[in-house]
Amino acid sequence: MGIWTTNNGTKHNVNIESSHILSMKAEGARFCWFHDNPGISNKTNDKYYKVTEDDKTHRILRRDITVVCEDGETLIGYVSHYVEGAASGTNIENWFIFQHGTYPTTYSRIGQGENHEDMYVEEL
Repeated sequence: MGIWTTNNGTKHNVNIESSHILSMKAEGARFCWFHDNPGISNKTNDKYYKVTEDDKTHRILRRDITVVCEDGETLIGYVSHYVEGAASGTNIENWFIFQHGTYPTTYSRIGQGENHEDMYVEEL
């Protein structure tokens, strides 16, 4: 799939296509670990999760959370990619990509030539 290089210079094999990584990083997306953000994998944690408007039993990640990125910087925004446990295409577990700012972000595809489509992140 692709290699995500963090602001610290650490490289991670992730299950995101290389052109998507470039597009996401161009808009400031960052790599984060679950262990730096206690409770992010707990759907009963009201800091990170809320009930959906249409189904009061279903909980989703909030769009305005504060997290700590791999390099220790704290940002406010939303989770755009989430990997809990083992996943195809990556050898690392329990991490996420975080997009600072307001949901949604339109990522313009980078590295796909002239005939490319924009990428949109939908609800997780």
